Parts: sequence; C-alpha cells; structure tokens
Amino acid sequence: MINIAEFGLKEKPFAHLPTDASTQHWAGMDKAKKGMEEIIVSVQPDDIGDQEFVIMHGTLGGGKTHALRYFSQYIAKEGYGYAFFVRKVRLAAAPSFRRLFLSIVDENKSMLPDLVGTVVKSIQSEAVKAMKPDATAGFPHDQDVYQQAIKKVIGTLVPSANQKLVTKFMKLGEKADEEGIANALTADVEDDYSAACTFASLIGVMTTKIDEQQPLYKAAYVFFDEMEDLLEVKYTQLFPFWGTCRELINRTAENRCAIVMAFTAEAAEVLVSQIPNFLYERLTRAPFELKGMDDDEAKKFVLDHLKSVRLEGAKATSQFSPFSEEVIDFLLERESEIVPRHLLKHMGNIFERAARREMVRPGEDIPRDMAQEILAGMIL
Repeated sequence: MINIAEFGLKEKPFAHLPTDASTQHWAGMDKAKKGMEEIIVSVQPDDIGDQEFVIMHGTLGGGKTHALRYFSQYIAKEGYGYAFFVRKVRLAAAPSFRRLFLSIVDENKSMLPDLVGTVVKSIQSEAVKAMKPDATAGFPHDQDVYQQAIKKVIGTLVPSANQKLVTKFMKLGEKADEEGIANALTADVEDDYSAACTFASLIGVMTTKIDEQQPLYKAAYVFFDEMEDLLEVKYTQLFPFWGTCRELINRTAENRCAIVMAFTAEAAEVLVSQIPNFLYERLTRAPFELKGMDDDEAKKFVLDHLKSVRLEGAKATSQFSPFSEEVIDFLLERESEIVPRHLLKHMGNIFERAARREMVRPGEDIPRDMAQEILAGMIL
C-alpha cells in the first residue's frame, strides 16, 4: 500500500472523476470562463438581475463537469449565492422531475436550517412592526394577535407563489433540523409539476427579500450535468420532462436565477432538434462550447492542481513533482484534445503504478520513459 504522505501529497491527489477537491482550479478555456462569469454576475441584484437559461456543450470528458463544479465553488467563495449542482438528470428509465427534485433536496439539505431560520426571523420582525402599538405591549404573550400579524405579513409581503412554503417554514420554526425541513418541503410533491413548482418556490424564498429584510442568498444557480443521458429516452417520455423544465424556468423568471444545462457536443446537436421551441426560445444566450486546453493552459492547470494536493511544508524536487516536466509534456503530446479529466486520470495511473511497484521512491520524480512504459501497457 502506498503511503501518499511520503510523496508529499494529500489523499487521493489524482481523482479519475471530478470532485470538489480536483476542480478548485479553472482548466484553461478562458473564453468559456468569461462567458460563465458573465452569466453568474448578470443575475446579481446589483447588476442586471435577470434570469439566465443557457446550454453548455463539449466533448465527452471535455471539462463540463469540471466547469460546473468549479463555478459551484466559485459562487460560494465570492458570495454570489447558492449553486445546486445536479450530477445526473436521469435517475431512472424514464426521466422524472419529481425524482430529480427529491434527489436535489437530499443532496442540499444542509443549507435548509439557515434558510428557514432567516425566513422565520424576517417574518417575525415584520410581524412585530405590523402590530398596533397597544398590541405590542402584550407580545409575546398575546399569541393570537401575533399570529394574525404573521399571517398578514405573509399575505402582503411574500409573493403569492412563495406563501405556501413560507407558511410551512413558520410552522417548523427557526430551530428545525434539516431532515424535518426536507420532509416538509417534499411532503406534498406528488408529480413532476408540483416538483417544479416547489423547486421554483424554494429558489424564490432563497433570493427574495421580505420588505427590507435581505434574503439569505443574492441569487440561485442550477447546474444540470450529464443531460446527454436523455438521448436514450423516447420522445414521448422526454416531452413531458421538457414541459416541466419550462415550468421551472417560467416560475423562476423573477427570482435572480441562472439555469445551465450541460450536454456533450454530439448530444447537443441531436437534442437541439428534440428540445421543443417553447423551451429553446427561452434561452437567454446562444449555446456555448467548452474546448480543450492548449499546452500553456494545461501546464498551468497541472501546476495549480499539484500545489493544491501537495502537503503543507512538503519539499518538492521540482514544480511538477512527483513527475518530471517531461512526463507532462509527454501527456500533452499524446492527446488530440487536452481536457482536465484525461490529464488527471493519466497522471493518477502513472503515479499509482510507479509508486506501488516501487519504480519510483519518495523524493524522486517519475521520468518520461517510465511514464511511457506504464501507459503503453494500459488500455486507456
């Protein structure tokens, strides 16, 4: 068994599939990065503040998942709002938005207590202000008057589409736990339509201020990955799914929300003919493409990644340790399209085999001929 720390590296330094740890750094493609940054900023309350609905496409393994994960973290770090990263859209033989929504809630339930707490405090604050001066003297003992004030605040200051969800949150209270909130949130979601409505309402509550009380998040972002899975679905089953997506887009139009769908390039070409006009015409920008990195971009990505997986204080014999720079050059030479997933996968294969077979020891860098030998014997 390899002792990764002896090589000055953190655990699982070269994940074959994108993870939050392996997508902390942007992988070239500056034009696509600027495009995504524009989408993210444009829905901010101090910018245009409009909705965005965009299609991203690229080759298989070409960096779509990497990009969406990177920007999910970027949004949180920069305080732009909250990103729902949806790893898989098709969770069963037939696409089901209800099933998808339940999965989204389950994967994001850790954010729910803070959201409910913020909403409850905002409503309570506005309710106290709405009570007549002579009634506030009995607060909080005069609960009937107080509850009437809460109902009045919800009815007048909360958009009608969000009132049902806000009422649920008020019943739960600011100390509700994530499981209880998740159960309440999904309790009456019985079909795709109600799932889309509830998801849109959740986004609305997250991003809409109550009078002068600021919302928990400036904006919401929904990143749908692996949309190409829908290619295998019969159109008669797919059409209702697109209709539900339209409902989500329609209901989040006023909520500072960006929705991005990622397809492989091949799937995008086919699906363009399958996506109904009622959905396609809602695109706010032309579909944009993620392309592979050039050599300079790829080397910068590798260096940034190696820095992030190197243990603090670990001594490296070179900037590309535990690889020689020639190994990285070799990997770039053999790829017709340089993408982050392939680079990290090959780096991981080379390192794992060299270390396990003791072809390289801690403090040494893997040479080019060793990397060539290892990859020559593998089916990649």
